[in-house]
Formats: sequence, structure tokens, C-alpha cells
Amino acid sequence: MAPSKFKFDTSVILIFLSINLKTESDHMRFLSPLLFLAALAGPAFAEPPLLVEIVTAEQSSPTRDYTLVGIVEAQNSYPASFRSGGLITDIFADVGDHVTAGAEIARLDATTAQAQRDAAQATLEAVAARLKQAEQSRDRVEASLSRGTATQADLDEAVQSFLSAQSSYRQAQTQLDKAQQGLDDTTLHAIEDVIVTERNAEQGEIVGAGASVLELATDGRLDAKFYVPDIANLNSVIGLPVAITPIDGGETIIAFVAEVSPVGSVAGTVEMTAHLPNDTDLPLGGLVEARVTLDSDPVITLPADALFVTAHGPAVWVVDPATLTVSPRAITVASYREAEIAISDGITAGEQIVGAGSQVLYAGREVYTEVQK
Repeated sequence: MAPSKFKFDTSVILIFLSINLKTESDHMRFLSPLLFLAALAGPAFAEPPLLVEIVTAEQSSPTRDYTLVGIVEAQNSYPASFRSGGLITDIFADVGDHVTAGAEIARLDATTAQAQRDAAQATLEAVAARLKQAEQSRDRVEASLSRGTATQADLDEAVQSFLSAQSSYRQAQTQLDKAQQGLDDTTLHAIEDVIVTERNAEQGEIVGAGASVLELATDGRLDAKFYVPDIANLNSVIGLPVAITPIDGGETIIAFVAEVSPVGSVAGTVEMTAHLPNDTDLPLGGLVEARVTLDSDPVITLPADALFVTAHGPAVWVVDPATLTVSPRAITVASYREAEIAISDGITAGEQIVGAGSQVLYAGREVYTEVQK
């Protein structure tokens, strides 16, 4: 029950009587009972406890929804280039084209490579003929030696000629293989089903070995990449599904977040990558939206009425449960919301805090709530 709001002010009565009493005996006769009353009455201007709202601080980890805007990119992209340089005679694919595995996508002038291959083939054929002759000669000498019409020296010489011809044949075969590879390298083929994402050369240009002619991407395997501020707890979505929608409208696609990594800019931007389902029909470079829900760091949530400001910053009134008196406590505000504040430091869960009525308090002020009446 709240204490009475009425205080009997005996000092006023004493002053009044002191003015009107004429003698010392009159004073003593009236003052004795009044002094007794004054002792019972207490301080003349003692303030009664103030009715306020008292709330219990509770910790929570609220969720926040974010809408991120990203771009569709190839999950796996790489340059297509010739192993040898030369004059480009044909390019059979353009940006946006889908190319099946094994299809020819570009060609170099093969005149020189073809001539080298033909020469290597002719050399191999000539060496093969000599090898055949050497083999036959060795066989004849072996037969003659068995009949006694040839010597061991004759056989050794025939065997040596055969081995030399055999070595020449292997060298000629190696040269033909190289020449054939050089001819094959004048054509560029897709090693898998791909989509052309960039064209870096044109017909009639001379390119060096390894220079990119086309940029290719594995067909049907796409990523959505989002460059966003470093949102707290964004790493928690790795491996989780996320709803992705084309920004110009269309069906929602469920993708899975594969990676969250810093970009390295001073702005603190991070890159979030989500793998889209195979064969997703979205154009490269298309804009998409992703909606993610994240848990915030644990905070204490209090009514906005609890906040007041001191010379040192934001604060709240903490109630001592034993005396029901208040004391100020500096706090760190994590965020301001419509009707409440989120506090990241300064308050412990379970403490009693003044809500409505905080603006008229001072340190040591006694308070009470409706439930304490």
C-alpha cells in the first residue's frame, strides 16, 4: 500500500502560535504538546513515493529481414584460347550462344600446320619403308648364319641397321604426332556444354598462343552474387536456402548460400554467393532479389519511455528492489525502434527499470507501481 500523500505540517502552527502568545508561560504551555506532535509528524516537505511504470529487463535475439539485390553470374567461367598463335579464319559462336560439348567454336589458318603435318607423314612413310628393309635384311642374315653361309659379324651389322631404322621410325612417329597436334590446335572445340559470355577477338585477327578468343561458362550452372554491407551474423546463412526472385518479376527460385566472403574494400562490403539450381533459366547479368532473415546479437529491449539523456549520454533509471529507490545507469543503445529501444550494454537481464515516468525522477527518488498499492 502506498504511503499517505498528506503530511501534517506542525511548523506552520508553531510559527502562528509563537506570534500570538504573549508570555513565556503561554509559550511553554502551548509548545509542549505541539513539539510532541511535530516529532510524530516527520519532515515538513518529505515527498511521497512516485507512481511510475516498472519493467523487468529481458534479453532477446530479435530477427531482422533484409532484401539484397544481386546479379546472375556463371558458376564456372574460363577463357577459350588457341595453344598456338595464328590468323583467325572463323569464329562460330557469339555472346549468348549455347554450344554443345565437342562443337567447333573457332579456327586458325591451318596452311602451315597442314604442310608440316603432310611433311611429317611423308617422312614417317619413308622411314617405315627403310625399317621394313632393315627387318628383312636381318631375317636373311639370320637364315644364312644358320646355314653357315654368313658370319656372326654379318648378323651383328644387320641387327644394328634394324635397330637404327627402328629408332628413326619412332622419331618420325613422334614428329608426326607433334605435327598432327599442331594441326589439331588450329581448331578450338568446347570441352563441355557451355554458353559464350564474352567475345574477345574477331575473324581476321592474329592472336598469340594462349590469348583469350572467347569467354565461356559451364552451361546451366549459375550463381547469384550479392555485394552488401557487412551485416552482423550474415555468415549464419551459409548452407541455408534463400528465396531469389528476378527483379523484373518471375517465379521465386530456392538457392543455397555457398559462401560469404569479404571483398576487401574499405567500405566493409562482403560478397554473398548462392548456387542456383542446375538449368535455371535466368540470363547472365540479370538482376535478382534475395530475402534473408538474420538473428541479431542479444540485446535488452525496453520501452522508449525508459530512456533519458544525461551529459554523458543515454541512460535509464534502475530500481533497487529493496528500497524502491532509483539510480541512473549509463547504457549503450544498439537501435531505436518505434516504441522501444534495444540496449547492447549497461543493463543485465532481470533488473527492474523505470518505464513511463522516468523523465521526472532524480537519484534516490522512491517509486512504486500500481501493483504495489
